[in-house]
Amino acid sequence: MLIAGLTGPIASGKSTVEKFIQEQGIPVLDADKVVYKLYQKGSPIVQNLSHLCGQSITDIHGNVDRTKLSELVCKDSHLLKNIEEIVHPAVRRSIYHWLQAEYEKKSTIVVLSIPLMFDAGFHELCDTVICCIADDKIRKQRFMERPNTTNSKWEIINSKQLSSKQYAEKSDFIIYTDTELELTNKETLSIIEKVQCIKPAAYLKWLKLYL
Repeated sequence: MLIAGLTGPIASGKSTVEKFIQEQGIPVLDADKVVYKLYQKGSPIVQNLSHLCGQSITDIHGNVDRTKLSELVCKDSHLLKNIEEIVHPAVRRSIYHWLQAEYEKKSTIVVLSIPLMFDAGFHELCDTVICCIADDKIRKQRFMERPNTTNSKWEIINSKQLSSKQYAEKSDFIIYTDTELELTNKETLSIIEKVQCIKPAAYLKWLKLYL
């Protein structure tokens, strides 16, 4: 089973590419959705983050309020590392369980969509990495169209991430998403065909981590 990583800076079009890849019948795991589940009431992660950041980070339902958490990180840059030390191992284990399930289903190729692919070292657990890239002005425009966003948030989040150039340099393939959707989809299909020629090896690395 080949494991392809999908990444890119914020608002680079990953969700659009994810959706198209899924439409081709390829299983995709979105790390953001994994984190969303881990932030739900009853998860040990919620308790650990509450101890670290205070009860104010949970909403009325007992779930982690990502907006509040983001605001705290923006105020205290050192807090981010502590949060990642709690969250990343849990995300990694959740991904491993998903990969196990896909392997048992005899999937030949899967995609892991992870924004912090290089920061968290997930690229070392993929057979290849595909990066979504868009012009910075277009990315900012997309970001500002989202709810609860401000120019200040954009500046802070963008400054904490790798640049588009750095993402591209570290990746094996690039998908440009600031063009017509039809062209983006065509480029994605072409890359999917190419990566399927790669000899899989990453799944064994996951097994060595947890067996």
